Order: sequence, then structure tokens, then C-alpha cells
Amino acid sequence: METDRFYLELALKEAEQAAQEGTYPIGALVVGPDGIIISRGHNRVYSSGDYTAHAEVDALRSAGGTLMAPSHRGKCTLYTTLEPCLMCTGALLMANIARVVWAMNDPDYGALHAHYRNGVYPALFAPLLLTAAPEPIIADRADKLMQQWIADPKPQKVRLTQAKA
Repeated sequence: METDRFYLELALKEAEQAAQEGTYPIGALVVGPDGIIISRGHNRVYSSGDYTAHAEVDALRSAGGTLMAPSHRGKCTLYTTLEPCLMCTGALLMANIARVVWAMNDPDYGALHAHYRNGVYPALFAPLLLTAAPEPIIADRADKLMQQWIADPKPQKVRLTQAKA
């Protein structure tokens, strides 16, 4: 879908921001039923020293009460560059996100791809309409960002450890 690609491109920009801040390059945004971007977020795990500061949670926090308004409750889409983990999936369910679109699967921590691929939706995930990346090029770009981050000797971890000491 062309619209999905547009929003995933914007999520990639958020992922690039996360990489510049020295943390996992993952970006996300929440889009309302009218197509207007409600919020943006990116991973801040190392930049904030918070293991729960994932891109999806950052975007949900930034959206605030807008997600609770009757005009938006259960009608928004979250776009993210990496498949949400179990923690983020729980947050998406609690925020009544209607649809999740991600650029690339996370074979290690992803909580959704097995259900998406196999067409098996346990009752817990039933409220989410799941969509894998509509364009391979988006997944390739997201993967390249992640591979660059993995190859980095991770000086951000050293800085964070020194700052906390």
C-alpha cells in the first residue's frame, strides 16, 4: 500500500535519529484514522538509560490522551521499523491500537510475525490487525540501519556505564 510506505519512510527517519543518539535504530509513529500523524517516537534505550524506552512506547506516550478520545480510540495505526516485542505489543493492546504495520520481522524478540505468517491469532492479539512490510526496500533499509548499529562497537553503552558510575 502506498500510504503504508509513506508512513514507514517517516518511521525510518525516526530510526535514523535513534541511531544518531547511539541506541537501537528503531522508529515508530502513530497515525489517526484521518491519516494525520499524532505522534512520533524512536528508541531511547541507551540515550535515556531506560530498557522500556522502545520506539513504540515512545510514540504511544507522545500520543497521550489523544488515543483515548472517542474519535481515535481503537482507530489508529502504529507504523514501526521493527516488529514490536512482547512488551510493546502489550502496550499497543492497552492503547487500543487498531493496526500495526512493521518494516521487518524480529526473529529474536518479535511478538507478532509468527502469528502473522501462520494466520494464527491467539485471543490476546485478536484486536490487532497485523501487516508486515508492504515494500521489501523499506525492510532492506531498516535492516541496513540495524546491521550498522550491530557492527558498531557500541560506545553508547560505555558512555552510559561511565555516566552512571
